[in-house]
Amino acid sequence: MRNIVWSLSLLFAGMFVSFAQTNGIQKGTYLSTNKGGKIKLNLLDDNKYELVFYTGEYEIKGDSLVFSKKAQSENGFNLSFKNDKKAKKIKIKILDPTLYSVYIGPNFYIGTQKASETVQYQRISDIRAKVDPNWTSTDLEFEIDKTDFLYLVIENHDGKSNISKYALDKDVSEAAIDYQSQPLYNLNFAGFYDRKTNQLKVSEPLVNEPFVFVNEKDVQPDKTPKVVPLENQTITNWTYPGKSSYYDSYGTAVDSTQNNAIDSVAVDTTAYASTDYSYNFKLKIENNLQSALAATKDAKTKFLVGIVDSKNPSAKANFDAFIKSQESQTGYNMYDKYDAKYDVYNYYMAGADDKKWLKNNKITNDPSIFILNGNGDLLAVAKSDLISNQYQFSYNGSYYLQLLRADASLSLGKVLKNKKASDADLIQAFNKAATLETSYDDDDNDEVNDSADLVISKPALNKKEVAQTWKKLIEAHQKDKNPDMSLVETIIKEIKNIGFTKQLFNEDRILDDTDFLAIDYLLKHSDEIESNRAEFNNDE
Repeated sequence: MRNIVWSLSLLFAGMFVSFAQTNGIQKGTYLSTNKGGKIKLNLLDDNKYELVFYTGEYEIKGDSLVFSKKAQSENGFNLSFKNDKKAKKIKIKILDPTLYSVYIGPNFYIGTQKASETVQYQRISDIRAKVDPNWTSTDLEFEIDKTDFLYLVIENHDGKSNISKYALDKDVSEAAIDYQSQPLYNLNFAGFYDRKTNQLKVSEPLVNEPFVFVNEKDVQPDKTPKVVPLENQTITNWTYPGKSSYYDSYGTAVDSTQNNAIDSVAVDTTAYASTDYSYNFKLKIENNLQSALAATKDAKTKFLVGIVDSKNPSAKANFDAFIKSQESQTGYNMYDKYDAKYDVYNYYMAGADDKKWLKNNKITNDPSIFILNGNGDLLAVAKSDLISNQYQFSYNGSYYLQLLRADASLSLGKVLKNKKASDADLIQAFNKAATLETSYDDDDNDEVNDSADLVISKPALNKKEVAQTWKKLIEAHQKDKNPDMSLVETIIKEIKNIGFTKQLFNEDRILDDTDFLAIDYLLKHSDEIESNRAEFNNDE
C-alpha cells in the first residue's frame, strides 16, 4: 500500500509542477467527483500543491488521535427506469462497464426475485460472454423476465459483498444501471502521538486510481440517485447455490459451494425451509395491539414494528410477503434450532380499532411506521410504508443496537425520575445499558434526511445526575455481605470502558473516585464473585 501511495505522490509531484505553470490555470482549490468521492487538489503559491483524499473531524484522546468515519449509505449505483405496460420482458442496460471492469469485472452480480421466492443470481461477466463476447458495444444490454425485485452485488476482495435491493414496478420495461466506483472505502484512519520521537503517526489511506479535477466553483451539486434501493447490506463470504468463486486455468467456472458453507445473505431462503439448512421459524402475528405488545414484552429484548397503511389496497399482501421473507431469513440464520438472538422484532399491522391509540401518540400520517418497546413506549416513527424501511430490520444491524441503546436510556431515565424506585430497579437499569453489545462503527442516526427516515428518538439523560446516582449506588453497597452479581457485571463493564457511560453518552470513561470504590467492591468479594460467576452467566 505504501509503495502505491508514494508512487502516486511522485507522479503527481512531477506532473503538477509543469501543470501549474501553464497559461490559463489559476491557483485555488479543485475538486474531483467523478469517482464517487470528493478529492481535493489545492494549487498553492511557489508551485506547491496539496492533494487531499479524505477530510472530516477528529478527536484527541490522551495520546491517541481518533478520526471520524461515516458509513457509506450507497453502493455506487445510479438507476433509472422506463415504463411500458405492453413490455413482456425487462431490458437491462449497464452503462459503460468497461471503465470499472478492471476493478469489479468478475465480482459484479445481478439477481432477480419474484415475490418471496429465492433470488436468482448471474455474474455480469458471464452474461457479457454470452451476449457480447467480443465487446463490440460500450454498454452491456440484455433482457430478463419480469420480476419484482432487482439485486446488484459487488463482491470485494476482502470477502465482504455489498448488496443493493431495488423494487421494480410491474410496468418497468427498462432499467439503466450506472456504477461509480468508490475510490475511498473501508477507510480506517488512526493515529497516535509518540512521545519518544515527538511524532504524530497516522495510518495511510489506499489510493489506486487516477482522478479528474475541475475547479471548485464549477463543481455540480451532488447527483442524487433516481432510484433509492430498498436495502443495502455488506455480507462477508457472500455466496449462493451454484455460484462460481473463481475460474481455473482453462477459464472454467468452479462452484464455490462445493467446499464452502453458505453464509448469511440478504435473500429469501424459502427453498431451504424443508432441508437441514434452515429452522422452520414462524412469527406470531397478533390481531390486536394489546396482544402484540404483550408478546413483545415477554421476549424482553424484542421490539414491536407497527405499520399503518390503510389507503393502500396492496398493503396486506405486501405485509404478508414481508413476513414470509423475514421468517425464511430468520430460520436460515438459526440453521437447525431456535435461537432468540436472531428473533428481535415482532410485527403488527394497525387497523381501525387502533385509531384512538394512534391519535394519542400523534401518529397521524397514513402510511406510517413506528417502533415500540414491550412497555408500549414509542421509540421511532416515520411517514413511510414498510417497504421503504424494511432494510432496517436485521438482527445484527446497527439500527437494532441503536434501538437497544434508546430503550436502555429510556429505562434509566424513568428510574431516575421515579422517587419510589428501589435499589434493585437502579441496578437493573444500569445493568441493562452496560451489557449492550459494543459497536464503534455505527452512527447514532442523529441526522434526519426526510420524513421517511425511521429516526430513533433517544431520550436525553443528564450526565451529572447519572454519575451522582451511580456513585450513591456504589456507596450504598459497600457493606454488602454477599456481592450483587448484576452490580458486579455493571462495574466490570464500566471500568473496562464498555459500560453504560460508553453506551449512553458515547464517551470514554476516565476512572474517578467512584470507580476506585467500585474496584474495592470487586476485590472485597473476589472469592464469592469467582465461585458464582459461572452460575450467574448461565442464568443470564
